[in-house]
Amino acid sequence: MIAHASSLRRMFSLLLGLLVCLSVGIASAQFDAFEGLSSLGGDDDSTEVIISAELIPASYKAPAQLAITADIPEGFHVFAIDQGALPDNGGGPMPTEITLSADSAIKLLGNWQPSQPPHSHIDEEAWIGLELREHEHQITWTAPVEIQPGGNGSIS
Repeated sequence: MIAHASSLRRMFSLLLGLLVCLSVGIASAQFDAFEGLSSLGGDDDSTEVIISAELIPASYKAPAQLAITADIPEGFHVFAIDQGALPDNGGGPMPTEITLSADSAIKLLGNWQPSQPPHSHIDEEAWIGLELREHEHQITWTAPVEIQPGGNGSIS
């Protein structure tokens, strides 16, 4: 039991250490389509997306779950994982993407699911007619996982 708990703590520490990669990806993803807006800019901490992770142990009824939470500042959003694009390569915003590194000790067993559905509206400015699917304030995505021996627990 001690070896198992130690292994879980080590893996969770590695996950938390790599959350900065996910934070940068989410925070910049909403601006990649617009030249000159590729960063949130300034020294104001109120424009940072804060990412946290929680590993929920398996039970006799369910596999372990990995929960990734994004706290999004007022006035900003992240696009949904299932954000679409306009037909015929017409463009669109970059969907949020959460991936585990190939050498991770955590194996994804299913799809990421949001804690609440994204807000949806039809864009009338940048991608006219496209349904935009956005999360604001706070969103948590969870996915069932299996913890494997070895690996480094990286996410990005």
